[in-house]
Amino acid sequence: MSKNKAREAGGLEEIEPQDYGWMYGRSFEGIDGHIWAIFHMDESDIIKVIGTQIEFI
Repeated sequence: MSKNKAREAGGLEEIEPQDYGWMYGRSFEGIDGHIWAIFHMDESDIIKVIGTQIEFI
């Protein structure tokens, strides 16, 4: 499946994709005008980035 399905279906990209290595996000405006923001965060990689154990609530 393409990462660009929303755009291929007529949606508009709101901002450029943001890739921080441990977190990735995209946003787009659908053909009905609704804005969608999608992100994925790999919690195991956060420790590698900040160098300490953190607790998620």
